[in-house]
Amino acid sequence: MLLDRINFGQKPVADWFYDFEELDIALDYVPSVIGTENKKILSLLNTTLQVFEKHQLFLINKIEVIGFFESDKDKSNRIEKIIETKNLGSFKNIQELIESQLNLYFKESFVLYSIYFHGETSILNENNKKGTYNNIFYFLLQIPGIQILTDCDVWLPYNLKGESQKEIYKLNAPRLENALTEIEEITGFEPVWENTKYAIVNKYKLENYSDEDEILNVYDD
Repeated sequence: MLLDRINFGQKPVADWFYDFEELDIALDYVPSVIGTENKKILSLLNTTLQVFEKHQLFLINKIEVIGFFESDKDKSNRIEKIIETKNLGSFKNIQELIESQLNLYFKESFVLYSIYFHGETSILNENNKKGTYNNIFYFLLQIPGIQILTDCDVWLPYNLKGESQKEIYKLNAPRLENALTEIEEITGFEPVWENTKYAIVNKYKLENYSDEDEILNVYDD
């Protein structure tokens, strides 16, 4: 279990992308994620976050908003701000969380182009003891979709250095698989996935790269 690898901005160990076009989700013309015409988008986002919270995989503690003030007609002054927030369970839904934070920190209308959700995750070690860590997952909402990214290797039977961690894998990987499966069962939507530099992505299961019988070391310093 290599938690010291976590560094926001690098390529993820794995990610799943809910493509709005492929899912036939209609968008309103204004590139905002909180418009009244985007209820289907917000419903999908709300479900993904609620399910991950239920499985103790992601508890929101910060949002990072990117956009422009509505008065900035030329969009010459891009605004980026990280805002600490209460978890999703403290609000009626994700739209209320987003709007309440925007209204709290911005004194004029804000056109939201994208938003990152930061949070903490419960991870079980080989002795079945729980630890809580930040930056295991990120959720990104922007047109054209919702992306779930993980920067952690506990979902693999071997860590990124090729060292066995089968007990950690057995305790954690099914939690992720169950959460993603539950989202699909609730929404009827299946995300897009593909292999990364670090893992073979078999839908909701991750596998290590190997050369014949040898597990490859794919760790980046």
